[in-house]
Amino acid sequence: MPTIKRLSFIGLEYAFAPEKAYGMSRGGGFRRQGGLVEVETDAGVLGIGEAFGNPRVTAEYFRMVEPLFVGKSVFDFDHVEARVRNAMYHLGVGNQLTACLAAINVALFDAVARGFGVRLCDLVGGCGTTRIPAYASTGFFSDDPDRQGPVVSQRDRERQRDQKRGQLLIYEVPEIAGEILAPAKQGDPHILESIDERPQRQ
Repeated sequence: MPTIKRLSFIGLEYAFAPEKAYGMSRGGGFRRQGGLVEVETDAGVLGIGEAFGNPRVTAEYFRMVEPLFVGKSVFDFDHVEARVRNAMYHLGVGNQLTACLAAINVALFDAVARGFGVRLCDLVGGCGTTRIPAYASTGFFSDDPDRQGPVVSQRDRERQRDQKRGQLLIYEVPEIAGEILAPAKQGDPHILESIDERPQRQ
């Protein structure tokens, strides 16, 4: 049975121009943060999981729980997590400890899938779809003129208009952090595929 040989954490942060900061009622910001957990099995298989949130905080939680996973089976996450929760219940659950454990969980799923030569989705019920629609969010405000509420709202109205026409637009999500993809129109280079889902009249 494959066991966990090593775990590591990599903190990630992306900072963009302060004048392009965006946010919500809790405030704006021009930094996006996260982290990656990498798991290596005794068979040399690597798995990767993502931890949302401040990487400096996550790194400290990771330092606390990492020794509890080393040497355990790649299938033992639930048992180890229960031990962590029982021992560290005073730390709460709505924090970076949960983000850290979630990243380890996903990394183990990834390692199991790679090690057994199956798709990760097959371990959690199967593959429901291979494409997802991506939409611009109107839930944020910004000092950037191109990202102001009225501008985004107009783009959102255009998207809704396209949807009313029965067009489901499939987007390619930009990899540049901090960029908000405006809802695309027909002919937009970000659209991978346009599918007409209206029922056909006989």
